[in-house]
Amino acid sequence: MKIAFFSSFYGTVTGGAEISVNLLKEGLLQNGINVFLYTTRKGICEENVFYIPRSGFHRKVIVFGSFIIDRLIAWQACKLLKKNIPDVIHAHDIYITPAAYLVAKKLRIPLVVTVRDEQKPRINIFNKKFVCTFPNYIYCKNDDNNLVDCVKCVFSKKSSFFSFGAIISPYRLGRSRTIFRALTKADKVIAISNFIKGQLNIYGIAQEKIEVIYNAAPDWENLSESNKSDIINLFTAGRIDEEKGFQTALSAIKVLVDKGKNVKLIIAGDGSYLNELKKIAIELKIASFVSFVGKRKFAELKNFYFFCDIVLFPTINAEPFGRIAVEALAAGKPIVASAVGGIPEIVIDEKTGFLFSPENFEMMADKIIRLIDSLEMRENMAKAAKERAVQVFNKNILAKKTIELYKKIISKNYETNEF
Repeated sequence: MKIAFFSSFYGTVTGGAEISVNLLKEGLLQNGINVFLYTTRKGICEENVFYIPRSGFHRKVIVFGSFIIDRLIAWQACKLLKKNIPDVIHAHDIYITPAAYLVAKKLRIPLVVTVRDEQKPRINIFNKKFVCTFPNYIYCKNDDNNLVDCVKCVFSKKSSFFSFGAIISPYRLGRSRTIFRALTKADKVIAISNFIKGQLNIYGIAQEKIEVIYNAAPDWENLSESNKSDIINLFTAGRIDEEKGFQTALSAIKVLVDKGKNVKLIIAGDGSYLNELKKIAIELKIASFVSFVGKRKFAELKNFYFFCDIVLFPTINAEPFGRIAVEALAAGKPIVASAVGGIPEIVIDEKTGFLFSPENFEMMADKIIRLIDSLEMRENMAKAAKERAVQVFNKNILAKKTIELYKKIISKNYETNEF
């Protein structure tokens, strides 16, 4: 069986989506499936990874998308695929999905699309209003969708021209509809969580078209190195934007320090909110208890997970899945995480970690203290976390589930002669 992966940004495997695509690719290859990956990112030196020429467009223009760009990408992709016709095309992000649909239709190949987004900046397939790209759009009170208020917000000192361009472009709403139509035409839509499946159901994707297949956890082996000091090391990572809730973690650290807990918070990542976050740490007088280690490669993150005692995931945003949570399981670490989006499907409250209400730093601090004060609880949760990673988020198990889905749509399309 030959599968063609389509991805807009695969290449530098650092983002959650790219990591998940790579893990699925590895799992499929281990199960004897030939995977050929087609991306609009140049310069990827990997076997069976091919560049789709963008006809002079910057790759980020694909995020905005258009009728013309979709067809240019599809035209170039068709030329590549005709040399090696796959059994299934599998699109891994919403941005390239319209082009993937055009290729599948032209070559009469079944199409699978994985939806990894609930609310994405620049494009929100679940929103029939203007689509705001301001990083703090989740706090927007402009329920009446007043364009004047949007423009005022954009010209505030915190916004950017990039946001402005997306808000006032009248085709943004049309773009969302184009993506949505492509999803309805796909043979199968994979939701990475039941949370995403629920959103797809609400907005019109037929229930029978959707299959929930979780993202895989990395198959990490335990490291011999661990925290030998008396300090309780807390670790969190991600893109440092306000919606990721790192400020909640800092407020929780303040509570812990005031209560005499010997802790250190390590934050890995970079983003627009980093300087503000550092200011907050200074204002709370906890700067000496927080270490900002910058953006790290995925391979490096493993060491931070294994060295820490507790993982934190304080996001405010309704995460579609939550890679931090599944990576904590893979490392066998208890986690304290926000009870939003798909996270409660990963973290079993009181068993593999604790859940708390987003932005409730006092509740978060209380959960951390319970873990700090009980080594036995940390060890029990660590064991349960590792077991859950192996039983539910195992790369091989999820790859086999994906293969069964491929077989079903290939068989169905063959029987009905629709491809």
